[in-house]
Amino acid sequence: MTKLRHLSAVLICTTLLVVCAGAQTTTQIVDTVSNTDGTPFNGTVVITWTGGTSGNSPAPYSTSAKIYNGALSVKLVPSVSSSSSAFYVATFNSRDGLTSWVETWQVGPSTSPLALSQVRTTLSSSGTSSSTAISIGQVTGLSSYLNALSTSLNTVTGSFSGFNTTLAGLGTSVSNLSATVNNIINGATPGSTSGTPGFVDNEVPFGTIDGNNTAFSLSNSPNPSTSLMLFINGVLQASGTDYLLTSNRITFASTSRPHTGDVVQASYRIGTTSDITFVDGATPSGTSNGTNLSFTLPSTPNPSTSVKLYKNGILLMPNLDYTLSGANITFSSLAGAPSASDSLQSYYRITNP
Repeated sequence: MTKLRHLSAVLICTTLLVVCAGAQTTTQIVDTVSNTDGTPFNGTVVITWTGGTSGNSPAPYSTSAKIYNGALSVKLVPSVSSSSSAFYVATFNSRDGLTSWVETWQVGPSTSPLALSQVRTTLSSSGTSSSTAISIGQVTGLSSYLNALSTSLNTVTGSFSGFNTTLAGLGTSVSNLSATVNNIINGATPGSTSGTPGFVDNEVPFGTIDGNNTAFSLSNSPNPSTSLMLFINGVLQASGTDYLLTSNRITFASTSRPHTGDVVQASYRIGTTSDITFVDGATPSGTSNGTNLSFTLPSTPNPSTSVKLYKNGILLMPNLDYTLSGANITFSSLAGAPSASDSLQSYYRITNP
């Protein structure tokens, strides 16, 4: 019985030794990877083990990791305990495919994370490892391929710019044609000061929208000039602050000039009438202090549905943002009450008796 107990103890200890011997400890590598210009690296690193493997199992030391904003964290089995010719090959590839380099690492056992400077080594003739950057010129044909790709992208960009210019010109032509048709229908002559007014709605002013140009022109001269409502991306621009109007020419302030992709639209009148009076850009009276909800228009709109009320250039919705009774405006909530820094403008019609 004593011999059996002794044999069982030996078997248990032997099994524990085999299990412990088979377990692999890892060392964590934590660091920040930077490009040559000092900016954080974004991409992947493929880490390949150059040593042998155990039995028929796949290489247990090869792995890969994603690097975002320079942050690298990976766990590896120590390599220094293996043969002297064994090491890791780390291949870095940027996300845009334009940057790549190869490093060789020797990873020692450590219970605390190691930095890259502690594992990078230099490759010698004996087979130890190195840190080597690969330039674009070292890859056959890569430089000419990238140059051709850049030329193609520039050509595509130029084509899109020309296409946008063509569309803008087409939009202007359509708007001009619409204005001409409206003038004919309404019996108004561009620039005239009598007869039924012509309305030009959502015209695209002529001019290059590129973030630099400030000069644009309309197909007609707004009459009166105060009837011009000029919008960028649906936001009403303030005359005298955001732009100046001279005849049919618009000059934007440097801080308000439209940029590529912006939508510029203009609505205005041509001519006058003795039957209808238009109120353009009138500021309702009332105290703008963030708590006052009651304001008064200079006159009573007729019809009331003709009112367009803007707060800081944003069109407010009747019966939602405010209610109208005669010439009195009442804002619906304190959240929408104008403060001292806010701008209020109103546009509406009055039918003369």
